[in-house]
Amino acid sequence: MKAKKITLFVILISISVVSSSFRSFFCKKQQGIQGIVTQVSGNQMPSPDIKRSAPAPFPTKVFIYERTLLSQTKEAGKPTFYSSVITKLIKTIATDSAGRFKVTLPPGEYSLFVEKNGLLYANSFNEHGAINTVVVIKKKWSELNIRVNDGAVY
Repeated sequence: MKAKKITLFVILISISVVSSSFRSFFCKKQQGIQGIVTQVSGNQMPSPDIKRSAPAPFPTKVFIYERTLLSQTKEAGKPTFYSSVITKLIKTIATDSAGRFKVTLPPGEYSLFVEKNGLLYANSFNEHGAINTVVVIKKKWSELNIRVNDGAVY
């Protein structure tokens, strides 16, 4: 009876070690970008009488490029729409029906665009002219929520 208990104990310890090794080998914490794409439209001015519409999910494609400056794009008639980007396209990913996306990427700085009406859309840039940037750090998930607001009035 004692030998059976010892054997069972050894088996349980072995399963625990194998399970821990499996998790550490296959479930390494990855890094990348996650976020939600939403859209707002209409009157967004603050008013005591009129409630602004909440952002709605915007299912689309997200295009991830190397860090891109305004000078590295070709505008498509409107300042937030682009017909082409000359930096390297890293990945394209579709959002889900709620506009959510998550993509693993190596550490680095990226520019994100979304597809709207067959064009690339991005409405944010920093003081250096880098468009819609996000930095991915090793073993961390960076968040970038994108609001498509070309149809909104502020």
